[in-house]
Amino acid sequence: MAEKKKPGRIRLGVSACLLGQPVRYDGKDKLIPAFKKRWSRFVTWVPVCPETECGLTVPREKIGLFGPGPAFRLKGLKTGKDVTGQMVHWTEKKLDELVRANLSGFILKSGSPSCGLTSALDYSSGVLVSGLFTSFLQRRFPDLPLVEEKNLAYSEVRENFLDRIFVYKRWQEFLEKDGSIGGLVSFHARHKLIIMAHSVRLLSLLGNLVASARNKAAVLAQYQKYLTAAMKKPATGKTHTNVLQHLAGYFKKVLPQEERERLAQQIKAYSQGALSREEILSSLRHYARRYRQRYLLQQFYLFPEPEEWPLRFISPGL
Repeated sequence: MAEKKKPGRIRLGVSACLLGQPVRYDGKDKLIPAFKKRWSRFVTWVPVCPETECGLTVPREKIGLFGPGPAFRLKGLKTGKDVTGQMVHWTEKKLDELVRANLSGFILKSGSPSCGLTSALDYSSGVLVSGLFTSFLQRRFPDLPLVEEKNLAYSEVRENFLDRIFVYKRWQEFLEKDGSIGGLVSFHARHKLIIMAHSVRLLSLLGNLVASARNKAAVLAQYQKYLTAAMKKPATGKTHTNVLQHLAGYFKKVLPQEERERLAQQIKAYSQGALSREEILSSLRHYARRYRQRYLLQQFYLFPEPEEWPLRFISPGL
């Protein structure tokens, strides 16, 4: 039976070794302390180890992928024992469980022949590919945000992953609890600035789609397709600068000249890497409240959900 979803906590799948479970082929783990000590305060983890859960022992012979793809085989590196069928049989059942797990994203162990996202070695060709479990996961959940743990060391990757998982979570909740055209209009309005930071072009397409919404089922499916495509495009310092300048425009007629100039200087400093985005957002939140900018007060870009705040300021310690 699937665990009940705790209100206010995002649910993430994770390779079990990253939480300290000694499930690797050598009986060791790949614990990331911040995941267990700090992120765990705000995340409900759904740990998965494809190799042990499909019945392989600990310790065990190291296994690897052998192509050609996409029909990879999973074999022991010393004996050549083929465990592909065992892994595939378990994976198909596990994915049915994950449908009920309400995941908003998945953090995968890099380099793993089962869990790697883009870093599993195909021993036949020397090319880096997706692990066997991950390739099935991607096909079953094509919109689910995925990331390898090593890439979370980069702040830009981490920020983009957090954007994706929380937008995905809210979208799934919207579909489950509402799913109306009116609800879609509200969802889109509150996410405009986040989407703008990822893709101005797709924001425009999404806006046109919402404005001309008629057939609900078709519109929701197309909106999800465009939204996923937008969120997969990484937000950068340049795109965030564009959003910050857009936000500053809301106050150009109400702010005293000195404050307008200071805000412009802050945005320029951010674009040059001399100031954090959070420092500017703090000023913009203050202005949004002071001048009662209702539209801005509803923007998730400015006012993330309470459970999202801490994750943006806690390094995973990689």
